[in-house]
Amino acid sequence: RGCSIMEPTNEFDPETCFSDKVVGKRKSVKCVNNSEWYAMAYMVWTPTNYSETDHGVPIIMVHGLTLNGRLFDIGAKFLAVKLGVKVYCPDMVGRGHSSWLHFAQYVKDINTLLAAEHVEQVDWIGTSMGGLIGMHATALKGHPVRRFVINDVGPFVSHKFNEYLLTYVPGDPRFESLQELGEVLAKRYAFWGAKTDAQIRHLAKHYASKSKGKDGLYAQHYDPFVYSASTRGSLDYWDLWEEVSCQAIMVIRGQLSTLLTKNILTKMQTCGPTINSILRCPKIGHAPP
Repeated sequence: RGCSIMEPTNEFDPETCFSDKVVGKRKSVKCVNNSEWYAMAYMVWTPTNYSETDHGVPIIMVHGLTLNGRLFDIGAKFLAVKLGVKVYCPDMVGRGHSSWLHFAQYVKDINTLLAAEHVEQVDWIGTSMGGLIGMHATALKGHPVRRFVINDVGPFVSHKFNEYLLTYVPGDPRFESLQELGEVLAKRYAFWGAKTDAQIRHLAKHYASKSKGKDGLYAQHYDPFVYSASTRGSLDYWDLWEEVSCQAIMVIRGQLSTLLTKNILTKMQTCGPTINSILRCPKIGHAPP
């Protein structure tokens, strides 16, 4: 089982990096549950030299609890250019420009997106909650995921970590300006590693509602239900982990992570699917960017 070391980098400006080599387009797809239709928004990053007839397996990048698909702008652009493939970054239901609903539909919604884009096989990069969604997807027979990258989450989420989320996801606050929000986010996500001013501005821009509310203040761009959902007890998906199957699995762990602990990662290596490689990120907590 491989092991690599990665140092955090602050080299790229999210707004300008690879701007001449990749095109981003925001789209949406109609999804449905037992009672209603709703919209799921997503970004598609396409390299300018993309070939419709000769290209590799596309990538889907699925975000964590309170963030949205724009978190991945730098990584998605880089992968699109480096690999010559399309990269899809959805706003999971309840975040960004998607309708605000609940967790049960996540796997079905991803399937709807892939069907709309005529994607038959995909590589999945899931951060935190996005990794848990990926586990649910890849535990099903006949799934379309070829390779699975699990970013700083395991099949067990402790009650203690969920209690931490009560401070990490502080209800539904309001902010006078994007700069004020950016200052809060810089402290909240400090464990991600060094951040440039440009990266913090980009995070704040896509973390906040696009228009100010009736009170004239900025709101965070996710459903307040996400906050109440985070108050649940421990989540145990070890039985699900036993059913996960992919051609290749990589696990990324922040050295200071309190979600994917050393003990959980060790157990993941002794049961369930084979982990082909582990990427350890020094001086970073939950979750590596």
